[in-house]
Amino acid sequence: MFWYLLILFTVIPALELMLLFKVGSQIGALNTFCIIILTGIVGAILTKSQGKFIIFDLQNKLRSGKIPTSTIVEGVMVFAAGLMLITPGFFTDCLGFIFVFPLTRKPLAHLIQVWIAKLVKNGTIKVMKTKGFNFSSSNSYSSSDTQKEDIIDVEFERKSE
Repeated sequence: MFWYLLILFTVIPALELMLLFKVGSQIGALNTFCIIILTGIVGAILTKSQGKFIIFDLQNKLRSGKIPTSTIVEGVMVFAAGLMLITPGFFTDCLGFIFVFPLTRKPLAHLIQVWIAKLVKNGTIKVMKTKGFNFSSSNSYSSSDTQKEDIIDVEFERKSE
């Protein structure tokens, strides 16, 4: 875990700085700045639109009774893409665009699913199963108790002053 954090917080930012200085020396500081701002804006727009598609797909799969495993993995990838695309830098932007476009995201999501399945099979990731939760107590009402009481449906409208 230490090595992952070292790479995430030290190596990647150092690589980003190196790339920013190299590109900035070639095309100029102002052009580099404009590219960074532009990729942030485009990345935010793409992430938002792809996020909406993923939420729609998730709802459809849940309505039809399917387990949305691939949709959840893709949702995490789009979230990560959004974070990478608003982070200044060229390396993270490239990874972010790879994660946000469905053409490249879907095969990567499949590879991630296969990798996670192997980790579960090997016992590296443990899955706990439960039969559910029991929220019953002596103060809870049974369905017959609620049927005996009157139900009052109320609507209100707030009046502006």
